[in-house]
Amino acid sequence: MTMSETITEQKVLNKLDIPDFRHMTKDKVMGFASMLPDMDPEVAKKALG
Repeated sequence: MTMSETITEQKVLNKLDIPDFRHMTKDKVMGFASMLPDMDPEVAKKALG
């Protein structure tokens, strides 16, 4: 997967149906984890940081 095909922060938030990563719940974590392989590394760092 190239950088242009990676999932952006806004796409992750939209897929999880949350306004920002502070609203991540236990239920949303599984969906987030399934997106990690396709996610921009910076997006993952922001969400987990």
